[in-house]
Amino acid sequence: MTQLFKHHDLKVLFTTGFCFEENRCIYEVYFSADDIRTKEPDIRRTINSIPGLYESEFEILEIGQEW
Repeated sequence: MTQLFKHHDLKVLFTTGFCFEENRCIYEVYFSADDIRTKEPDIRRTINSIPGLYESEFEILEIGQEW
């Protein structure tokens, strides 16, 4: 994940996670980035290529928009 943040110049706002079994973890991260719409496809590809990933969610939250 660190490489993802560096490669796309993402600013981490909040992160948390825990593992309830070995290799079965939940990870949540909120970040900000300039040109997020342009970076979105590559970020999604990078996240989905994480070994052992079962499922991921990616949502863009914008200031001034209802979440």
